[in-house]
Amino acid sequence: MPPQPELDAGPGLPKALRIRFAHGERPHRFWVSPWTSDDGGPVRYKVLSKQRRDARLEALVVAERRDGTRLPLGQVRIPRDAPAGWLSRWVDTLAGELEVEFELVDLAPVRTVEEWREWARRLGWFGAVIA
Repeated sequence: MPPQPELDAGPGLPKALRIRFAHGERPHRFWVSPWTSDDGGPVRYKVLSKQRRDARLEALVVAERRDGTRLPLGQVRIPRDAPAGWLSRWVDTLAGELEVEFELVDLAPVRTVEEWREWARRLGWFGAVIA
């Protein structure tokens, strides 16, 4: 089987979505909270996960401000032998601690750059700044 190209949101998408997945890595699930407020003003949280070549999952938690600044809050690595649904339960726990609700976007079926861009279009991420 020939190697598949790396997935890269690339030109035409907001910089926040120019995510590169190394060869063999794929987007998994993304969770996004609605805008809320904290001491620094409006903020929303994102949990971005990918499946690595060795089938382990990694997730990055980011706080995003309306001015476009993003602050990575943490990273989680989930081993292959973790119980099914572990990441989803962890995100539910995080939502409770942050006092937000997350909307799930399941990107696990994405296998090509074209599919990645189609998802971005459907979600309104393509060619527009995320508000």
